[in-house]
Amino acid sequence: MSSIEKTAYPRFPKRRKIKSAELSKNYSLRHDEMNMINLGGKNDRSRFNLAIQLKTFQRLGYFIEMDKIPSEIITHVRQELKYHYRLTPGYSDNNKSIYRHRQKIREFLNVKRWGYEPTDGVNIHQGMKLAIQYAYDASHSMNNLSDIINAVIEKLVHASYELPSFYRLSRIVRHTRHSVNNKIFRETMRRVMASGQSDLFTSLLKLQDGTQRTLFNKLKNLPKRPSIKKFHEFLDHFQWLMSFGNVINCLDGIAKIKIEQFAEEANQLSADELNDFSEAKRYTLIAALIYRSQANAKDALAVMFCRLISIAHKHSKTELENKLKNSKEDTCNIVELFKQIIHDGESITEQAKFVKEFYKKIEDGGGFAVLTNKCDDILASHGNEYRIYLTDMIQKRRSLLFKILKALQLHSPTQDDKLIVAMKYLLTHENRRAEFITDDIDLSFTTAFWKKQIMGSINKTKINRRAMESCVFEYVSKGLNSGDLYVKGARNYADYRAELLPWAECGEHLETYCEDVGIANNAKDMLGHLKKTLTDKAQYVDQNYFNIPDFVINEEGRPVLKKYEPKSKSENAEKIENLVRSRLPERSLLDILTNGHHHTGWADEFGPISGTEGKLDNPIEKYILTNFCYGTSLGPTQTAKHVRFEIEPRTLSRINKKHFTLKSLTKAILRIINCLNEFPLLHAWGSGQRVAVDGTLEDIHDDNMIAEQHIRYGRKGGIAYRHIADNYIALFSTFIQCGVWEAIHIIDGLLKNASEVQPNIVHSDTQGQSLPVFAFAYLLGIQLMPRIRNWKDLNLYRVDKKTKYTNIDSMFCESEIDWDLLETHWQDLMQVIISIKLGKVSSSFILTKLNSYNNQNRLYKAFQELGKVIRTTFLLDYVSSKELRQTITATTNKVESYHTLEDWIRFGSKYLVASNDPDEMEKAVKHNDLIANCIMLQNVIDITDVCHALIQEGYTITAEDLSHMSPYMTEQIKRFGEYILDLGRRPVNLHVTRDKFLFKVRTESIEHAVAA
Repeated sequence: MSSIEKTAYPRFPKRRKIKSAELSKNYSLRHDEMNMINLGGKNDRSRFNLAIQLKTFQRLGYFIEMDKIPSEIITHVRQELKYHYRLTPGYSDNNKSIYRHRQKIREFLNVKRWGYEPTDGVNIHQGMKLAIQYAYDASHSMNNLSDIINAVIEKLVHASYELPSFYRLSRIVRHTRHSVNNKIFRETMRRVMASGQSDLFTSLLKLQDGTQRTLFNKLKNLPKRPSIKKFHEFLDHFQWLMSFGNVINCLDGIAKIKIEQFAEEANQLSADELNDFSEAKRYTLIAALIYRSQANAKDALAVMFCRLISIAHKHSKTELENKLKNSKEDTCNIVELFKQIIHDGESITEQAKFVKEFYKKIEDGGGFAVLTNKCDDILASHGNEYRIYLTDMIQKRRSLLFKILKALQLHSPTQDDKLIVAMKYLLTHENRRAEFITDDIDLSFTTAFWKKQIMGSINKTKINRRAMESCVFEYVSKGLNSGDLYVKGARNYADYRAELLPWAECGEHLETYCEDVGIANNAKDMLGHLKKTLTDKAQYVDQNYFNIPDFVINEEGRPVLKKYEPKSKSENAEKIENLVRSRLPERSLLDILTNGHHHTGWADEFGPISGTEGKLDNPIEKYILTNFCYGTSLGPTQTAKHVRFEIEPRTLSRINKKHFTLKSLTKAILRIINCLNEFPLLHAWGSGQRVAVDGTLEDIHDDNMIAEQHIRYGRKGGIAYRHIADNYIALFSTFIQCGVWEAIHIIDGLLKNASEVQPNIVHSDTQGQSLPVFAFAYLLGIQLMPRIRNWKDLNLYRVDKKTKYTNIDSMFCESEIDWDLLETHWQDLMQVIISIKLGKVSSSFILTKLNSYNNQNRLYKAFQELGKVIRTTFLLDYVSSKELRQTITATTNKVESYHTLEDWIRFGSKYLVASNDPDEMEKAVKHNDLIANCIMLQNVIDITDVCHALIQEGYTITAEDLSHMSPYMTEQIKRFGEYILDLGRRPVNLHVTRDKFLFKVRTESIEHAVAA
């Protein structure tokens, strides 16, 4: 059975009291409801019963026993009916009016009863038939029981059916999923056997001679640290994976998400555990894991290819720097030699003697060949064109690059296949070693630089083979990075265009989407609005230039922003903060995690990946310890040693692997966030409408493809990238590779945020912005307002070239916005955005492809052009509003504070996690975030209690006083010592603290105080 806590099955909260606002919204009686109640009840108690049954059914979708209804609902309904407080609801044992009331409610709400109903003389349970059909449909695209239950609930509600009990619904879903999966398993096994691979699959689960390992474990191998040896080893592993053939044929017809879930389940199992399953299920799980491993391996090979080319570029730059250093001495020597030759020409009159002396000096200088090479080096290093050395650097890895190119199935998504043709020519003539080739090859895809390297000059026809190969290798790398080439069967390097919704389907959602976001639903109106907004904003700043004291344009025509004084803290705020800090109760980290579970039930989110109930003894305690173990980086061994709880290190490791997923960790964090959002104290820190994003370097083991040298930090690692709301709540986190442009992950974090805190204004640093990201943000209804380090160096674009400004003209470049390009590709832009919004493709996946490698792509140019409009408008806001700049700085500083807190929490090891698996790295980040949000929840509760006590003592506290405080305080928390887990100790009721008065919360938002 699936746990009700993991589903969306409607139920009343156990851990909190229902707030008055919620009571007023959901349990107040409308006029038509009052009429129905007055007509349907014989007396006050009967009408009271009917009213309570009505309002609870509206909220839950099913009827509930009277003694299980929260008292606050009963009190609220009693007040609505204006009955005496002594009147209590309830039905006597022999009172049949309960059935009459329930039927009346069904008729009033037009809801069909869950049960057998006579149809054409036969009793048919139509609701169960529908539930089974819904579960059957959902089971073909989902595998987790909780997800299928949620889908069935949504469908039943939409069909106006009364919901069955959770036990009945869970049994229906479990049985239906079992039937669907068995059918899938049998069909997959039939295909595996027909392909002749059944023996191969079976051999994966057998121990290898002389070892205690199976080849099944080899399927889980991850690519190692990039080195030539590791590259060759992984190529061998890739060839072994591909020896299984095109496994997707065995999985044809199964939804991608279900294949992924099967693969994840197989990945968590050992060979012995897999042998316990039926043969059909065993073959299906193995096939799914092979399919995923093949796709991941293709991605890894593509990354390796691009990284080899990137390394060649790096080495070429180093070579140029070395040549520049060495060329100074060579230049002096050659100039000196040339000077001597000139001197000889002036002093020696006999030609024969001059020639003899000339050859002697050339010989002394090293000979013609040596001097020619030195002259070439000097001429080459005279500029900054390091690519002249690229051919030599790429050729050092020629053999490996050819092997990877042959292994990958590269395709062009368009009709332009010139690069593919050139690549196939190279593969066909891989063994050719002649310096030059004379075959006719179309090189129109290359630049003038490469044509000169290949042909010797632009007009010659003799092709330099080494330069030709290097050129094609580089363009293949660019094509993979830009999406102009894709790898068939890969994941991250698949064809992103194939993932987009067809425009016909996008058109069905266009009007609703544009209305929700607040943009025009056609190109003419949208571009007209943007043009007017940019024109008005530029004219406003130009006309009010002398009224903006913090903004000036210096004599060189460059804008300058004057520094402003930071916001000072009042004496009362200082005093209140000191009092609060001194009175905060001392707590241990385990106490905080335990309290957090009592308040929100976050540990209920974890369990077996299949979604069924786990068989662990004391699961909640073990889930809390596992989170503590990995969130602090203490590790299983040290946690088991220092915690006063009987648990083995391998148990903690197994629980983290088999019961914790990225999805379940995100849901657990979501519970904490929604609980936090109910506290009025958070309004002192922010409205939740803004979010700041930033990354911090985390130390990781480097035998993987993630670890890279970070230029700014000067060491290897990966980036924990987080979204922190202006009220300090950590909304979203992910783990990304160093060197990845952080801006591409901004949008994903907001789209994946399912909490009650829904910001629509994003602040970031320089790394968190680019022109395409500005465009994406605008079309998704998000305001991107970054803190850009070198904002003065960015171009501001004119509406058209005729536009001139009196005071700020020097800020603008001469380029104008290409409105025609935007109008032409408006439909393409909206197709991408609607596909992202509907979850068909991720924004980070698209933005990864829309980069500087893609500067010939018309879609990229359109997003870039739209980004110019949005960024120019923002920069005009930025320079003209000191309040906006202060808000951006204050919000982004909160991310830095959060990074300090997460460093404090992760005291167990300098490494994020003792694993080279990228998924385990991201899980460790989310484990850390879960602890951080629990600390924040506990601090908010304690601060509220202390402040309320201070108010009772006569102290005056305002929201302004509390705004200088932070929920990231740690001095009262014990990190070290013996850790005692006591789930039996329960904290005070959360609603008692939550409802304490601190200050009057302003209903109007202060977030829009930006100059109009």
